[in-house]
Amino acid sequence: MYFRVLLWYLAAAFFVTLPFASARAGTIEITTDTVIDAGNSFADDRVIVREGDDGPTTLTIVDGGLLGGGVTLLEGSHLEMTGGTIMTTPRVSGFAILDNSTVSISGGLVTGNTMLVEFASATITGGAVIESSLLVGIDGRVSISGGQMSPIGVSGNGRVSIISGKFSVGLSADDTARIEIFGGDFLPSELDPIDFIIGDTMNDNVALDVHGFNLATTDGRLTGTLADGSPLNNPISISENSNVFLWNVPEPSSIAMAILVAAFYCLRSTRVRIGGHPHKRHWTIH
Repeated sequence: MYFRVLLWYLAAAFFVTLPFASARAGTIEITTDTVIDAGNSFADDRVIVREGDDGPTTLTIVDGGLLGGGVTLLEGSHLEMTGGTIMTTPRVSGFAILDNSTVSISGGLVTGNTMLVEFASATITGGAVIESSLLVGIDGRVSISGGQMSPIGVSGNGRVSIISGKFSVGLSADDTARIEIFGGDFLPSELDPIDFIIGDTMNDNVALDVHGFNLATTDGRLTGTLADGSPLNNPISISENSNVFLWNVPEPSSIAMAILVAAFYCLRSTRVRIGGHPHKRHWTIH
C-alpha cells in the first residue's frame, strides 16, 4: 500500500507542475541531443527533456555530469547514463520517466525518488540507484542486470525483470504488477535480508516468478538458490489473490550460469505455484 500511495502522490506532483514548467524560473527544456558533463551541468535547475524538431531527444550523462534539480523525460525521449550524478532532494520532484521515454543506466549515481510510468522503460546494467525508491507503474517496464538498487515498488501493471544486481531494503508489488527474478544479491547481510511483499490487499493480483534450484516457501520465508547461484533466505508475504511461481530445475554441474539464465526463458521444467493468504497457501506442481 505504501508504494501505491507514494506512486500516485508523485504522479500527481509531476503532472501538476509540468504544465507550468516553462514559466517557472530554474527550469531548462532540452529538445536537441545533449551531453551532460563537467562543463555542462545543471546543479539546481529542473531539466525537462522532450521531442524536438528532429524527433525524440537523447540526453547523455557522462563522468562529471550533474543534474541536481530534478529530471523529467517526455515524448519518447531517451536518457543514456554512463557516469555522473542525478541527485534530487525533497524540495524537487525527483526523476520522472514518462510517456514512452526510455532510460539506459550503465554507470553513475541516481539518488532521490525515481518514477517510471506510461509505457516508459529502463534498462539498468550498472551504476547505483540508491537513497531513493524506484517506483514502476502504469505499464512501466524495467530490466535490471547489474548495479546497486534501493527499494523497488511495482504497481499498476508494471513489470520488472531482474537477472543480477545488488539489492537493499525491500521489494514490494501490488495491484496487477509482475516481477521475474533470475538472479541478484538479496541478502546484503544474514541479519538484514530483503523483504518480499507480494500484494498487500485482497484486491491485488500480483505475480512473482522466481527461477532457480531447490526453491521453496516455508514459514513465511523464500529459500533456495537463484539461477545465477545467489542464495535466498528472505521473508515473504503473499496476499490472498496474488501468486508466487517457483521455476525449479535440476542443479547444474558444469553448465555456465549465463547460458542457464537464458535457457530459463524456454526451459521451464518444474513450476510450483503458491497462492493465497501467507498462512493458507496451496501448491500446484506442473
